Amino acid sequence: MPDRNTRRSPQARTIYHGLASARGDLLAKLGRIDEARGEFVRAAAMTRNASERERLLEQARRIGA
Repeated sequence: MPDRNTRRSPQARTIYHGLASARGDLLAKLGRIDEARGEFVRAAAMTRNASERERLLEQARRIGA
């Protein structure tokens, strides 16, 4: 099944870090650890808030550990 995000413009995929974070949570629950980790890292790159960025990067490090 194709990734639904491929149907959206690149700008739409980078607007809101919360969407990438939520997607990371769902992927982790599905056991898709590598993809989840990537979403948390992507979310961290999108946010301007330093503490939020660190929290997301910590989630990416801890997932699957």
